Amino acid sequence: MPDAWVTKNPMELFRLDGNVATSPHPYPASLIETLREILGPRVARVAPDELANFRRVFDNRAQEWKRSQRTRWQGIRQDDVPLLTEAGSYVDPHLRRVSWSTPLSMRNVDAECQAEITTLYLREE
Repeated sequence: MPDAWVTKNPMELFRLDGNVATSPHPYPASLIETLREILGPRVARVAPDELANFRRVFDNRAQEWKRSQRTRWQGIRQDDVPLLTEAGSYVDPHLRRVSWSTPLSMRNVDAECQAEITTLYLREE
């Protein structure tokens, strides 16, 4: 699996694993470590000033995941306490403290992004 593919789609690494695809429990330590080994060098290349922050946030999230022992990715029933909640949706204040607000679609990640069709690739070098 190419590293570039994973840096663009890190959650795909988890979806490819049959156990993790169905539940965030048990904590997938080897997959988390693989993701750290792929994303760390990428952050170092594209935003070296952010490497320490990346490591801190990554480690904090990994520890939260490990401690939480959530059995569902998303809530199905009202009494579920999922690992992830849909960004932009109403979340009970209790859940907001113990789950992660996560975009489920890349469509609205950067609302200010403007697409432009270019012909720059046609220029001779």
